Amino acid sequence: MKSLHILIAVLLIAGSLFAQDLEEAQSLFNDGFYEEALNITKQIVEENPQNAGANFLLGRIYFKMGELSQANTYVNKAINIDRGNQEYREISNKMRNFANLRSEAQRLESKGKYAEAVQTYEEMIQENSNYAAAYFHAARVLSFNLDKPVEGAEYLRKAMEIKPEEEKFQEMYNGITQNLLQKGITNLKRNNYSQALDNFKKVTQVDSTNFYGFYFSGLANFHNSNYEQAIEYADKVIQLNPRYIKSYMLKGKTYRATNQQQKAVEAYQAALEVDDQYADAWDKLGSVYNKMNENQKSADAYQKLIKLRPENGLAYTNLGAVYNQLEEYEKAVKYLEKATKYRSEEPIPWYRLAVAYNETGQTKKAITAASNSLNYKPNWGPALLELGKAELKEGQRSKAKVHFSQAAKDPRYESKAQFYLDKLAN
Repeated sequence: MKSLHILIAVLLIAGSLFAQDLEEAQSLFNDGFYEEALNITKQIVEENPQNAGANFLLGRIYFKMGELSQANTYVNKAINIDRGNQEYREISNKMRNFANLRSEAQRLESKGKYAEAVQTYEEMIQENSNYAAAYFHAARVLSFNLDKPVEGAEYLRKAMEIKPEEEKFQEMYNGITQNLLQKGITNLKRNNYSQALDNFKKVTQVDSTNFYGFYFSGLANFHNSNYEQAIEYADKVIQLNPRYIKSYMLKGKTYRATNQQQKAVEAYQAALEVDDQYADAWDKLGSVYNKMNENQKSADAYQKLIKLRPENGLAYTNLGAVYNQLEEYEKAVKYLEKATKYRSEEPIPWYRLAVAYNETGQTKKAITAASNSLNYKPNWGPALLELGKAELKEGQRSKAKVHFSQAAKDPRYESKAQFYLDKLAN
């Protein structure tokens, strides 16, 4: 008899503890601490599987956490344990209606009724603000079917907050930005700069850390002659990713377009601080120095470029031109001969080589070089002048007169050509 009394006492104590734990779990659930409530309630159910209240609460917790299958399992179990409990059945009916909303949203989506589908997903969110799947599906429809990626991303961010471990949420988030980037790049290629800018701005609205969105926004602004905005976007890229070298190149190009040559130099130098092997920066630096008449610095930059790109014919062409300007004609010949090797079917390298040959007294070679230039660009004034000068030095006065006369037909070179014609007339 004494043992029975002890057993009864133990059961009463255990029941009291279960009741206290369940009350605590209910309080946590009411306050929105679902994980904490879940841990306590699961332990109660494990120790007392026939506790209807604990099963019911566990089902409601799972529902709030968006685990619909688990929610139905435990609520139905509570109903089976306590068949007369009307509250259990009411909650079960609400869960069933929620599942019906999900089916209806999917049906609307399959019929192409995307706005109505989103509205139904929103109803689900109102019923259960922790159901991540509703945010996810609403985001997908908004982003890819209704072309509202910014609004879609807002829903997707909420889904990611609820379930940060869900990989498909992050994958779709990346997909939204990549889709917008690709659209914008396509617009750029088609010279549709305003539409490109709209897509790139959306990238930055979806993900404010996506430096590609800011870079391409800057590029679109540059092509649309919005130079101040182009610089602002390039600076934003540098803040986000100081090693993204194209942002410095964009700044350099923009400063050159606005005739701010020294700032362009600084931008290209900043690019080279990131990567001193970046050939395009040396190329642009050589060009801008040449524009500033700092020809030795220009030559030094092109020398760097040639070391990096030893088969870059344009680099040899530009370097030879700089040495012509520096009146270092022997060096000009050296590099322009290489230029004509790599760019043998272009008129400019041959013309510049003709200049260097004439200045070094190699008039026969100058005639050949100038003639080659004219083969690829007939009646080109500068090449005709160099050809005439070489022929004049070779004593071929009649040929020289013909070529000077042809050069004089170009208003840009008329005065120079006339000078030699007058010389021949005397």
